[in-house]
Amino acid sequence: MFPCGGKQGSSVECAINGNDLAGATGLYFSHAGITAESIDGKKFKVSVAADVPVGRYDVRAVCPGGVSSPRSFVVGDRTEFIEKEPNNEPAKAERVSLPTVVNGQISGAVDVDCFVFSLKKGERVFIDCWAWRIDSKLDATLMLYDAQGKEVAYNGDYYGKDPFIDFTAEADGDYTVKIWDFIYSSGQDLVYRLEIGTLPHLDAIVPAVVTPGKPTSVTIYGRNLPGGQPAPAEMQVQGKPLEMLTQEITLNADPDGIHAGEAIRPPQALLEGREFRLTTAGGASNPLFISYSTEPVVLEKEPNNSLETAQQLSVPCEVAGTFSPIGDLDYYSFNAKKNDKLVVEVFGERQSGLADPSLTGFDSKGKRIFNSDDLGKNIGQLRFTTTTRDARWDFTAPGDGQYSVQVRDLYHQQRGDPRFTYRLSIHAPQPDFRLAAAPTAEIQPDSTVVRQGGNYWMDILAERKDGFDDPITVTAEDLPAGVTCEPVVIARGKTSAPLVFHAAADAPIGHAAIRVIGKAKIGERDVTHAARGGGLTWATVNTPGIARMFDTIMLSVRNPAPFVVTATPAAKEVAVGGTLSIKVHVDRATDWNDDVQLAGFDLPQNATVQLVTIKKGETEGSVELKLPNNAKPGPLTFTINGSGQAPRNYATEKEAAKRDKNIRCVLPSNSITVEVLPEAGKK
Repeated sequence: MFPCGGKQGSSVECAINGNDLAGATGLYFSHAGITAESIDGKKFKVSVAADVPVGRYDVRAVCPGGVSSPRSFVVGDRTEFIEKEPNNEPAKAERVSLPTVVNGQISGAVDVDCFVFSLKKGERVFIDCWAWRIDSKLDATLMLYDAQGKEVAYNGDYYGKDPFIDFTAEADGDYTVKIWDFIYSSGQDLVYRLEIGTLPHLDAIVPAVVTPGKPTSVTIYGRNLPGGQPAPAEMQVQGKPLEMLTQEITLNADPDGIHAGEAIRPPQALLEGREFRLTTAGGASNPLFISYSTEPVVLEKEPNNSLETAQQLSVPCEVAGTFSPIGDLDYYSFNAKKNDKLVVEVFGERQSGLADPSLTGFDSKGKRIFNSDDLGKNIGQLRFTTTTRDARWDFTAPGDGQYSVQVRDLYHQQRGDPRFTYRLSIHAPQPDFRLAAAPTAEIQPDSTVVRQGGNYWMDILAERKDGFDDPITVTAEDLPAGVTCEPVVIARGKTSAPLVFHAAADAPIGHAAIRVIGKAKIGERDVTHAARGGGLTWATVNTPGIARMFDTIMLSVRNPAPFVVTATPAAKEVAVGGTLSIKVHVDRATDWNDDVQLAGFDLPQNATVQLVTIKKGETEGSVELKLPNNAKPGPLTFTINGSGQAPRNYATEKEAAKRDKNIRCVLPSNSITVEVLPEAGKK
């Protein structure tokens, strides 16, 4: 989408680009204060209400084939400027007044964009390119020139792939900033927002973890802070001095769990927290992420760079620390009784996005007994990869005594500054779960569409915490008219289940933001959590894809599919190691008659369903579920998926001559939930 943002209380004309967008009738935004009117199906007049908070929101196109996957739309409080070509060289640079946000696009052959602005001597200006953080493919590079054409600043990667320049003018005059893609790529999907101005820029907040709803005194480190005092000399970022400002903040828990000013990547998507901005009369600062915790928050206290100077902790607690300066090692000690079980976890990548923490454990004599680097728990495969560079220790005390941990950045000898904040969480195991809802496509951006008279599903992914392995019952609420959804169960030993939606034959065409709710019994507590949406931003092949959390979970109802699969199990129970016969019926559309191959989907490990084909002209078949001897007893949900060859645009194009070539079409049966019984004589 270009431009990919707008100012509060204004309107802007935006163009959309992508796949399967032909005939788009509208745009859906994740904030009701952002609306759109169609101009010609590819361009829309987008209006932003004056009371929409500054930040990033999702926008989706409403199309004949369904509601699209989302892109970011950023609401700002500065003057917005839309670039116009030609501006490929400093002599043709477009003049902008500060502060401003330049909306640009690297779309021409070897495209370079240049913008010029005036500064006074001693004026400190920040140039912040938002691209990678808001779903763009642009790998931007920035270069700044003075009035004589001399290069005075350069940056490539600062916030991930996004560059940032902090520059103080040595003389009055014009300065020109040039932006281009690092490998000189171009295209309509290489959009950016270039923030240029002197508004406050935040680098770090200490503590970066707070108790929601509780007033907390925090120290903000940044640049051009109103009322800020010079920070200690060692508190620098890449040689640039910082200021510090202490104030009290109160952040309330977000009902959806997490919200941030930039795209939230899968490793962070199941945490709790929200963005913080410093608000001034001239406008809001950039955002920083603050985590939530219900445990007591403790500030790191230097010196703690050795076992001998380790900071003593009372467990449970959350330590708010920083890997700064370069070479920093942080040690902490705590007491434990024999057989005490503790979870020791470092949040670095998931907290600041920068740190790659390493965690080492020591016994009371200083002997190393544990070392951890990266967490390898991935519940989303390639499309929502939740593995993280953070570290964790599931610790059982071998005896009474004092134990210690060292935390450090893996590259501590080369880097370290106030931005490298981390959380060190030490607590007894707290069994729990979190849920993510993802569209089914494994390598393409996708959205969920159920066809009139048929079924479709989204995958519900479960992060199981601290040993929790009991069943999780999942339901859906706020469904579109005419759509139903049976409860499903994420079984013991599993981290996913298919949530199947059924649309009545007369369900009206439409869409809705739905809620997906998970419930489980944990000890004596009934625990409920809402799922968060997420999925791929860009297509991938054989490598973890670029993905993020979505603001909403969308479900569309559209025209009928070529076939519908209905499955009926012979019984509602099956024993461990046993078999279950399932009858399958296929209803085909009158203009489609082809084979449908049946396969089991989302089965327990080592469970099988043999492949069966219902030949064209036939409607009945059967399959058999075989459970392994090590299957876990309890409720289990799965589906029998049918696949056949159908035109890609079957549902949106009724004229046979205008239909595309066939592709593999996979549609689920109704969800099947059975009770897995233990083997005879076992519990």
